[in-house]
Amino acid sequence: MVNFKIDPDGYIIESKFLYAFTQPSKKYINLSVNVWEDMVYTKSDYNIIDYPWEYDIDGKVIRCLIWKDNKLNYLIFVNWKKFWIIQSPDILESDDVEDMEFRLYTNDAVERKIDQLELEWAKVKLEEKPKLEDQAEGTA
Repeated sequence: MVNFKIDPDGYIIESKFLYAFTQPSKKYINLSVNVWEDMVYTKSDYNIIDYPWEYDIDGKVIRCLIWKDNKLNYLIFVNWKKFWIIQSPDILESDDVEDMEFRLYTNDAVERKIDQLELEWAKVKLEEKPKLEDQAEGTA
């Protein structure tokens, strides 16, 4: 399972990524929801992914894709796991999408598309509060 928890600053995933952040953090690799500027000329003291590309940060491979709705979608390889963070339901029909062990999402339209396409592997909704039975294990 993919471990995540809700934090006031966003979703902390696998104790390494901060997704949908309100403020970037030095402690995590920050995953933006939306595309930012094309080029940043200043060096920051934190890692942020806010533009479509393939990144390798300290052995964590992150492939960031943008779709027609200008939302960022992430394919992540970390801790011997591979998972998607999906915002754009229609990207699931794209040839760019590889099959993953887990698909994380916040949007119910993504869940409906997964079900419609009858895709295998686990789907995990990033909810405001993990289910009570999952809180005991620290996973959702």
